[in-house]
Amino acid sequence: MATIDDYTSGRILKLIQRSLFLLRLAHTPGVGPFVRRALTKGMAPFALRVIDKSKAAAHIREAATCAIGPRVCYALHPESVFTESIFLDELADGMVRAGHARYATPEEAINVVRAYSNRRPIIVANVSGTPREICSSSTKWCVAWNMERRGLKCVIRQ
Repeated sequence: MATIDDYTSGRILKLIQRSLFLLRLAHTPGVGPFVRRALTKGMAPFALRVIDKSKAAAHIREAATCAIGPRVCYALHPESVFTESIFLDELADGMVRAGHARYATPEEAINVVRAYSNRRPIIVANVSGTPREICSSSTKWCVAWNMERRGLKCVIRQ
């Protein structure tokens, strides 16, 4: 399970890089089935769910603390479209302390969500077992969407 410490320390970037590397091996004879199982198992704790803007706003309103910062995978793919993620509760505090985000009011965070393109799916991810990251995901660069394209189901569609 990805933890708040994984995000604040930057280890999440190494996990993403490793997953993207392994994904290239997902259909390799011999190791493919093992790699597919490992990737699917590794993504399961995130409980990634596609949500709409109103559900994202509800998550934000329920949070005690909000922060806004670049989506985590942007550091690996600076050539992709820049979007900001919303971090909630303890993840927000940790990301601000680590210098990866800035505190925001719920209304500021909701305005970021409202500005998300309707062409980019909004995903909420569990971090340390609780929904704490809202992202306007990049279908080209996101590990989850790359897995989905290869037939590895890891995103819940409501």
